Amino acid sequence: MKSNNTLFTIEKIKPLFSNIDIKEQIGRGGQKVVFKGEHKKYGSVALKLICPSNKSEQDRALRELLISSQLDASYFAKIYEYNNLKLEGKDIIYVIEEFIVGESLRERINKNKPNLLPKDEVKVIIESLLKALILTESKHLVHRDIKPENIMISDKRVVLIDFGIARHLDMVSLTETFAVFGPMTPGYAAPEQIKNEKRKISIRTDLFSLGILFYELLTGENPFVCSTVPETLNKTLNYSPIPLINKGFDHSISDFINACLEKSPHRRPASAEIALKLFYKINWEEL
Repeated sequence: MKSNNTLFTIEKIKPLFSNIDIKEQIGRGGQKVVFKGEHKKYGSVALKLICPSNKSEQDRALRELLISSQLDASYFAKIYEYNNLKLEGKDIIYVIEEFIVGESLRERINKNKPNLLPKDEVKVIIESLLKALILTESKHLVHRDIKPENIMISDKRVVLIDFGIARHLDMVSLTETFAVFGPMTPGYAAPEQIKNEKRKISIRTDLFSLGILFYELLTGENPFVCSTVPETLNKTLNYSPIPLINKGFDHSISDFINACLEKSPHRRPASAEIALKLFYKINWEEL
């Protein structure tokens, strides 16, 4: 069986997309390859090619596209087209979406080390993500993978990307009920994801991840990440981070993050809109 290294070459895919001047490969991971190109109608685009290995992977990829295409706001990459095609006898899913000019939040963090990001920038990032989550919540969507790698910082925009493990709460879950773990990124996943408690997945799951991200941006440390995955998961389930008020931060910001990082989902803010209202009560002058 051919690998995606030989299947997804520019020479092989160019004839399939006559409207795109494909420039270069810009990403590869799992069953996905991403190219940058210039579309005759849409301008700069990202062309994603996905080669699912089974029906379950195909269903999850199509669900990601269905979910992402419902989100029409500056906080998300615009999806122009997606469909199925055949490439050398293999079933392929292609996506043409907006190319986000900028860098990931992880790249921004690493580039700025050993310094932390300015508080004004942190404020814009978290506020933008909360507004993005208000929109996903209105569509009954849970992203389930909020982390620096999935946040793009562009010109005057914060963009939440990669809905690859997103959950639509009105649709049947694609995760096996008896799976030990749910889809997640260790270190950013909420306890209910780790324990695969599907009925507890909600916007509060994303708020937990946002709380971790906020803590990391303010301190330079992820409060749960350890040297091994089992240690990270155990710490997420059983350890409460040192409150930021004990690190010299104002109680308003400490209270916000503590609320997001509650182990029980029902103890977290009930909605992204409520979380945003709490966020607006933070005293930034004391940071």
